[in-house]
Amino acid sequence: MSEKSKKLYIGIFLGVIAMPFIGMPFYKTDMSVEKRYAQVLPKIWKEGKLNRDYFDEWDRYVSDHFAFRQEMATADAILLSKTFQESNTEKVIVGKDGWLYFQETLDDYLGRNLLSEREIHNCAKVLALLQEGAEAEDCEFVVTIAPNKNSLYPECMPERYVKESDENNFSRLVPELERQGVRFVNLHEAFLEQEKVMYHKLDSHWNNEGAVLACDRLLSELGKEHTDYSQITSHIEKNFAGDLKGMIYPKWNLLDDNVSYDKEHIYSYIGDVRSTEDMSIETENPDADGSVVMFRDSFGNALLPYVADEYAHGFFTKGVPFRTDLIDQYDADTMILEVVERHIPTLIGKVPVMAAPERETKETTTRIEDSTTTIETQDAGEYIAVYGSVDPEYLGDDSDIYIELTTEEDTHYYEAFPAAFLLPDADTNLSIQYGLYLDKDVCQTDDVTIHVITQKDGEWYCTGLFNINQSKKRPTE
Repeated sequence: MSEKSKKLYIGIFLGVIAMPFIGMPFYKTDMSVEKRYAQVLPKIWKEGKLNRDYFDEWDRYVSDHFAFRQEMATADAILLSKTFQESNTEKVIVGKDGWLYFQETLDDYLGRNLLSEREIHNCAKVLALLQEGAEAEDCEFVVTIAPNKNSLYPECMPERYVKESDENNFSRLVPELERQGVRFVNLHEAFLEQEKVMYHKLDSHWNNEGAVLACDRLLSELGKEHTDYSQITSHIEKNFAGDLKGMIYPKWNLLDDNVSYDKEHIYSYIGDVRSTEDMSIETENPDADGSVVMFRDSFGNALLPYVADEYAHGFFTKGVPFRTDLIDQYDADTMILEVVERHIPTLIGKVPVMAAPERETKETTTRIEDSTTTIETQDAGEYIAVYGSVDPEYLGDDSDIYIELTTEEDTHYYEAFPAAFLLPDADTNLSIQYGLYLDKDVCQTDDVTIHVITQKDGEWYCTGLFNINQSKKRPTE
């Protein structure tokens, strides 16, 4: 080979490997298909200080923005998945026959890293107290848990994933919901009764037919008349862009099947709504009656249109914490709470906003002078928020948590949510957190003290001590 030819080949090689970087100013990466945000161009100085994370942020910026990144990632993913049934992203599991599963459902599928008995009790108690708050407002309340895809259709999961236990958070939560009297619709049973597959092959969620089934079971439980979609003709359209497909094959024009019903939706949006993925959505339908508030996650995207069709007014939100004041705000007669199976632990991740229910005087308690129980307060608008953690030595697996509030004239007891008030971090022990909202009127006297009351092995304990009016309230975060 001549020297001229060698230089030409070297030049071509260098040009090819430089193209992704040369093309960065002209190439726009669409991160929406990957369900995440791209790293923004980092700054050396941030908030008047040297940005110590500059080089890490720059590395992520280049990784997200170099030209043809998604095309190369797609080609790599197709090669790995078709040849070795492997994924090139940790978020997606490549199953058999082209099925895709969400990595975050793996613990539930394998029966590992489960919540403790105490945490399962706490999840059910949060829902039981929300139900009590809703019913106190003459509002019907119902909970459902959207199944993980591999909980219903495990046959296409890779054989290398061997279950450690047949139990998981869902199977352990259901009997606790029943024990605590929570009104619950078991969609796992409903889907397993069907002969059809009602989830997407390339997405983590149910298809329209699955959403119809979920809507039917919820509204049937509530005794509300609604459309019977079994009497409406439908057809299959290949028009759905799956979330898992977008994560692993961002530039592959591969669409999933979806069921389309020969019936138009009759609700309309109030205000500016981009899609059912919006955080909060308000709807109306003059031809229906009733008003619903629905707490939901991404499974509510497909469910929302079918529920909205059946109510004169609807408010659908992905926001946390859960709030019972929305009942009055939207004059709701129904409150629905939908959460996906893999998010069961989030039920104790944030204390709902609701006036704490008052309880009867507790039995004789043993006063503990020295414990690790913590009590803090925070100004929260019309409420005083009281929160902290309980000394686990005085807390049983099924113990409720109460606040003993003593004024100059009387002593009152309120039940707390067994959940974290502040957003938890990785080191937070969720099993011992508590929080509640007290009306400011009960805290206005000169001397108000708080103790925490718990039960263990049949004995009642009083721990912690806090004087509200000798403390400085922190502003709401």
